[in-house]
Amino acid sequence: MNRAHNPGFRAATIQQLRHPPSREIALRAQAPPPPSRLQSVFYLGTFLVLCAAHSLLPVERGLPTISFVKGAPLTITIIISIALFLALVIESKGAIFKSIDPTYIRWQLLFVAGLSISVFFSPDAKGAAFVLLNYCVTFIINFSTLSYILRRGSRAGAARTVCVIALIVAGIGFIEYEFRYYIPLYAACFKRFGYGDMTYAMAQTGDKLRLLGTLGNSILHGALLALALPYALGEKGLMKWLCCSALIAGIILSTSATGVTMAAIVCIWPMYRLALRSPVAAILLLIVAIAGGEYFFAADGVISQLSDSNRALRVDSGNVLGRLNYAEIALDDILTNDSVAEIVVGRGIKTTRNITAPADDTYGASIENSWLTLAFEAGLPTAALFIGSQIAVLANLRRYAPKSAHWWAILAMCAAGASFTTVYYASVNFLYVASIAWLTTEREKPSALYFAVQNARSPAPVELCVG
Repeated sequence: MNRAHNPGFRAATIQQLRHPPSREIALRAQAPPPPSRLQSVFYLGTFLVLCAAHSLLPVERGLPTISFVKGAPLTITIIISIALFLALVIESKGAIFKSIDPTYIRWQLLFVAGLSISVFFSPDAKGAAFVLLNYCVTFIINFSTLSYILRRGSRAGAARTVCVIALIVAGIGFIEYEFRYYIPLYAACFKRFGYGDMTYAMAQTGDKLRLLGTLGNSILHGALLALALPYALGEKGLMKWLCCSALIAGIILSTSATGVTMAAIVCIWPMYRLALRSPVAAILLLIVAIAGGEYFFAADGVISQLSDSNRALRVDSGNVLGRLNYAEIALDDILTNDSVAEIVVGRGIKTTRNITAPADDTYGASIENSWLTLAFEAGLPTAALFIGSQIAVLANLRRYAPKSAHWWAILAMCAAGASFTTVYYASVNFLYVASIAWLTTEREKPSALYFAVQNARSPAPVELCVG
């Protein structure tokens, strides 16, 4: 075949004429070199420490904190996250800041600015400052760290790390469910968080069982395992089926309807992929799932005999009614409030306890709804910024909806805001932020060299003489 009529040869020739070899070599020198073996170990170790700290330590359920300025608390996850971020800033010589997705950071900074105003109106200044710091570390600092690590090529190791840690979390939950045994570290932390309530919860069996897991809360336990599903779905062979089976079993045993719902949203992606390969198999599986769900929810279903697992499928009416009641009170208060200042800047962080705690502490001092909580505490504009940031992430990464389960995990976590105050938890939000970082760095392919070439191109057109 004549090389002149070969499209590949002509394209390569034109590319070489546009970018002479000397210029290409210079660009290669400017591009970041691939990480050395030591750097790869450091990146993977950083991810391992962060993932283990957020998934295995009950930071929101009694793990001791360190007092900072004027007694303000610092959790171990905040300390580890900041320390590792600074280490990467030094190691990368500032290049870590170039790995940040600008759209994501722009929305986060706007939301943090709105949230900062409500700190000044909070009756608990220390607690409000901690909430603000915790959010910044979780959604900005950790996002920067994870983006840099994943951009440097540690994706396979990071995915396998999440799978292994999630298996450990599921295993600890299974031991708790089957043997009612709590590892001493967790038992001590839970009792330190609230001796009466947690001791009562740890003693429950049968219909009243609520699996605490490693995070001290059944909702957090189920949500964590659901957010780990995309990494398990990315594995191959036996590891994939082992992880997926263990995670789904752990979610059901968590007795959390939130966890089951999040898992169902994530599983839309493999169902879609199955439908592309075998529509008949997908239809049959969908029929089985619908029939099984109908059977599970039916009053005379055999699953009703398995009262513990059944609570994950039959919604706990007392819990749901309590949350709906608090949400209705908060919404009514917001809509009927005559104070313009409170509508705009809110009443201050942690003021939703004025609704819940005085009346009944059964469901905790929270209305368990991210959007209403922010509207009540930080004002309608800040709540709108939070919702806008979630929509912006989903819209910006929408091209990955048919390609990756991570997009569905992000959607699941956004939807979970209707069930609990997701914005204030660092533990489960680590994997949520990791999924965002996973997709935003995926968009930077094919290579850093490609973008260096694009940025270095001369605006002047290149004339190609053919004669």
